[in-house]
Amino acid sequence: MPDVPDDHEDYEIQILMNDNRKFGPFPASFLEIGDDQRLAILTWAMQKSPRETLRPFTPAPAKEISQKVKDFVLRIMKLDTRNRPTTRQPLGDAWFSEATPESMPVKSAAEGES
Repeated sequence: MPDVPDDHEDYEIQILMNDNRKFGPFPASFLEIGDDQRLAILTWAMQKSPRETLRPFTPAPAKEISQKVKDFVLRIMKLDTRNRPTTRQPLGDAWFSEATPESMPVKSAAEGES
């Protein structure tokens, strides 16, 4: 989350930087849909986020989200919306057929820790 209020001038760029760090880098396909100004902003955001800072799920420890869940989310969460699956496609993903209680996300905070 941005460390500035939502009415701050840097709020949107911080959202962009956050998206890049969690789901980036931005795909080359953005060249097809972005104008020069948008592409310059994306390029700037990627340059300000070295590859070693690109870490999906860093706030979530492994005990909270399994690798299979992370892989599934990364398959459906694409920065370029044209590469995202339809709403029905994820239902056919192997993650659903392979899901066991052990592979599901851990208990909610309301359920407590074991």
